[in-house]
Amino acid sequence: MNNSIYISVLGLSLSVINDLKRIITEQILNQYKINWTNIADKNLQILLISDDLIELTDIKRVNKAHLHILKLSKNENLAGKVRNNTLYLPLHSAGELSEWLKQAIIIPQSCRDKTAISGPECKEQPKKPKLSCQAVYSAFDKVYSEYSNINNFMIKSGLNIIAFFDVKKKEFYLNTDLNKFNLSAIEVVPADINNIVNFKSKYKSSDLSHGIWQFVWGCLAYELPEYSKAYQLLSWPQPALKQERNEVLKISAYFSRGCTGQYVQEKMGVSADTVNRYLFACDIARMIGEIPEQEALYIQPAAAGKAPDHTGRVRGFFSKLRKKLGL
Repeated sequence: MNNSIYISVLGLSLSVINDLKRIITEQILNQYKINWTNIADKNLQILLISDDLIELTDIKRVNKAHLHILKLSKNENLAGKVRNNTLYLPLHSAGELSEWLKQAIIIPQSCRDKTAISGPECKEQPKKPKLSCQAVYSAFDKVYSEYSNINNFMIKSGLNIIAFFDVKKKEFYLNTDLNKFNLSAIEVVPADINNIVNFKSKYKSSDLSHGIWQFVWGCLAYELPEYSKAYQLLSWPQPALKQERNEVLKISAYFSRGCTGQYVQEKMGVSADTVNRYLFACDIARMIGEIPEQEALYIQPAAAGKAPDHTGRVRGFFSKLRKKLGL
């Protein structure tokens, strides 16, 4: 049975409220039962409120211990972006709102599950630091430059060994205690025989490209290079989290035909950060290749009227993929 999420929207126009409800429903309906409620509800978890009302006395009295508040304010220059828990209108793109929702829902829900088992002492865990793209690139670049004749590597963070991978056999072994480590910095170094044997005996292997992609995707901060060219997907990522799978596979379907990041943003309504994060993870895992822009899918001009034939072909990719993965 789906978990319940209690959401209240306050002080916004009907058109904005309808847009927010549509986006939220599309993003989380498959994982959670949405209860649209009011600020007096003791179960309230997410409050979307006009920035003009945030200082009202009644709002200040609301118990904020387990409440995530997203303020909404008008700013054409920042339209669709989320900055310091403020969403700026008009809402041209749902990408950053979707990312905010994921952060607001997933962590508190985990805590509520623990509370049901162990009691009210469960507290929300602080977010762990993410890796910068510079740190990730520098670490993995050595695999193809300094260590080009070596096959076995470890990913380390301080004294902790995070993963082991074998370039020749295309195997990746992830330490399943990854969430215990502070990944503020990593290095990729040649693996010794003891660690090779240890990882292969304790952990299950995955495909090398998919393993690296998932590691980078899951640990990467939003400090990303801009991928402004056209790219062709060489291998499809396999996202581990169910709540991310639908979005990532749709992005993969577009890039499997060859396109630009801008094209995916326009077609899916996702943020540039999401697309660049996806492409950076693919780049590190060597799952994409650059192609000439004239060979890529393009955004059909509005005046053309009829959608190009490739839309149906991309939709066909979605259908085949869902069938293949049992979705």
